[in-house]
Parts: sequence; structure tokens; C-alpha cells
Amino acid sequence: MRNADANRYTYRLDAKEQLQVFNEIEEQGLELTGIFHSHTHTEAYPSETDRRQTYYPEAQYVLVSLADDGAPVTRAFSIVDGEVLEQEVRIE
Repeated sequence: MRNADANRYTYRLDAKEQLQVFNEIEEQGLELTGIFHSHTHTEAYPSETDRRQTYYPEAQYVLVSLADDGAPVTRAFSIVDGEVLEQEVRIE
């Protein structure tokens, strides 16, 4: 989904696009299990904004840090009631 903010420092989903994607997920009998986004200048750890905007506690939040463009870092977290717990990431 595109960044409605059109900004490399913040991210916001376009509401119409989000509704369309969620409808497609439901129509195909799928479940939302993960939400992916990148941090272009900071570590792969949920920011205060990420924690505040956690609307799907059942999903894993997968973050990729691009702070070192030669060595991106991928990490995943569950975020429930503001509590951040790191999860294992396996790339096969």
C-alpha cells in the first residue's frame, strides 16, 4: 500500500486503499498476520509512533531498517497494549 503522507519520514495508509485491501483479504478467506514497513533512517525497532498506531495486535509488525543501505536489518515484533515483544524472523 502506498504512503499517503508521501514523506520518507512518516507513513500513513490511504483509507480507501486500506479498505480495498482488507476487503480483498476477507474475500479470499485470508487473515492479516503481518504488517511490513521500513525505517529509512533508524533501527528496525517500533518507534513511539509505531507503538501508538498499533491497531492490529494480532499481527506481527515486520520492520526493515535501511539506515545502513549496504546491510538492511529485518526484525519482527508483536505489539499489544504498548508492550513490544521481539519475535523470531526466519527467511528461507
